[in-house]
Order: sequence, then C-alpha cells, then structure tokens
Amino acid sequence: MSTIKFNSNKRKHSIECIEKPFHKNIDDYHNASITHSRFYKCSFIEINFNRAAVTGSVFEKCTFDNCNFNDADFEFCEFRECEINIEIISGCSFNNSNFILSTLNKIKFIGCTFTGSFWEESKINDINIEYSTLE
Repeated sequence: MSTIKFNSNKRKHSIECIEKPFHKNIDDYHNASITHSRFYKCSFIEINFNRAAVTGSVFEKCTFDNCNFNDADFEFCEFRECEINIEIISGCSFNNSNFILSTLNKIKFIGCTFTGSFWEESKINDINIEYSTLE
C-alpha cells in the first residue's frame, strides 16, 4: 500500500490498509478525518492522531505503540485483537467503541469517555483512569 499524507485541511474517508507499517516521519493524522476506515494487521508507531476524526473505523490485529490519541474521536470504532501501548491518552472519546480480544498496556487515561463501549475478552494491564466517563 502507498503512504497516505494529509494537510490539516484535507479529509480522507474510508481508507483501507492491509499489513502496512505506519511511521511518525511519514504518516501524520493530526486534525485529519479518516472516518469509516479499515486497517488489518497494521502497525502504528509513534503516529500523531491528535484531534483526528476516526469515527466508525475498524482496526483488526493492529498494534499502536507510543501514538498520540489526545483529543481524538475514536467513537463507534472496533478494536479486534489489537494491542495498544500508549503511555498517556488525554481527552479522547471511545464512546460506543468495541474492544474485542484486545490488550491495553500501561495506559493513563485522563479525561476520556467510554460511554456505551463494549469489552469482550480483552486484557487491561496496569491502567490508570482519571477524570473519565465509564457508563
């Protein structure tokens, strides 16, 4: 798959990527709209999703290492068999998102929302949740 780049005023919807490594020096999704996208066996390494609109996207067998999810919108997303390794996530919305067979490691959630999120057979390791909504 080719690399996808965004300017802060550009929108890209319904991206489909299979087995693609994303790297911080090449891929940046700050303020980008990548709603209703599908990612399968992709690795996101230090990717900036700050203030990104990712609503309705599906991530299957993906890894997220040291990414910036701050103030991003991950509502109505699916995380299937994913591994998320991010030190701090602040102001991110995971409302109505599904976490199925996923692993979340050593994350401090600050001011995040998980209203209506669904968790099935996921592992939550060393998580700290502050000022967040879990309904």
